[in-house]
Amino acid sequence: MRCFSQLTQGLSGISEGLTKVQAGYQQLGQATEKITAASSKLSQGTQAMSEGVKTAISEMRGNINGKLNLVSALRDYTEKQGAYCGSASNMPASTTFVVTAKADA
Repeated sequence: MRCFSQLTQGLSGISEGLTKVQAGYQQLGQATEKITAASSKLSQGTQAMSEGVKTAISEMRGNINGKLNLVSALRDYTEKQGAYCGSASNMPASTTFVVTAKADA
């Protein structure tokens, strides 16, 4: 009878062990779901950040190109007007015209 008692205890231990394994498996499934959700949020955040950086770079490029266009237009204007850059003592005329440009903030 002693063997039967040991067998019963062993089977009970196996049953308890399987219950613990099942609980651990459920916890692992829940943790995997949380990791999957967090990974998805991270991916969405990374994509949004990438799009934001691309937009910001595009806007900066547009602003810089706009400023360069203004500088080119000013250069063309001054060349058409016969403007001179240099010391006033080197100018042949007695009247001096000054063209200034203000950069937008």
